[in-house]
Amino acid sequence: MDQPTYQCKRCTGCGVHKPLSEYFADSRRLDGKRAKCKGCFPRTGGKQRPEKRAEGKRRRGEVAREYVPRSVTLELAAAKRTLRAANAERRRVERELSRKPAMGSREWYASASTEDVQKYRHYHRMKYQRRYERLGDDERARATIYKHANPDKLVRWGDTRKRLMAEHSDGSLSRRTIRALLSEALICPYCRLPLAPRTKTLDHVKPLNTGGMHSVDNVAVCCKACNLSKGAKPLLLWMLPKGMGPC
Repeated sequence: MDQPTYQCKRCTGCGVHKPLSEYFADSRRLDGKRAKCKGCFPRTGGKQRPEKRAEGKRRRGEVAREYVPRSVTLELAAAKRTLRAANAERRRVERELSRKPAMGSREWYASASTEDVQKYRHYHRMKYQRRYERLGDDERARATIYKHANPDKLVRWGDTRKRLMAEHSDGSLSRRTIRALLSEALICPYCRLPLAPRTKTLDHVKPLNTGGMHSVDNVAVCCKACNLSKGAKPLLLWMLPKGMGPC
């Protein structure tokens, strides 16, 4: 039995009867043409609309959420990025406002009280003193290596001290006088502890950088710990916080 021939058909898209030349070929259909005309078929690109596909998947249980257009998804993503950037900037500003200067920094020294500065220096002094007692040989080796690796700094330190001693010397403190003072000293005038030969040092009671003289009247033989602790501070300012009496 021969297949019937059709000259025109009704488009399922627009509902208008059109000749078969207005339809694309489709071998799966009885008439060999698609159900929609060429004018209606390109509107969907030959594919099911995204919202219909998403609705079908949701009905079948393949996805749980409803279809959201891509434009809306892009807008939501842009809004989330903007919100995250704003929150990050707000947290950064809060950290800057609440940030305390690091202990020991210039900002900390500018705002810290005298008591806090003394506590900080005492803590570090005791810390490095314990470290030196525990790792004395290693620390001496490290200092020796550093001095050999940086001879220019060593020269500057020595030159500065020599220049100050030469500028403030009255000639009464010779090498022989220094040896005699070191050999006669038995007790540290600051901490009142016995002096060992290797711990004896010569201290300027009034520091050279504050106008002290490099003379017999301005030096004292003390232990190394007291000399390092006193540094270039005036004698009374260094002794009174420690509860020491005058020499």
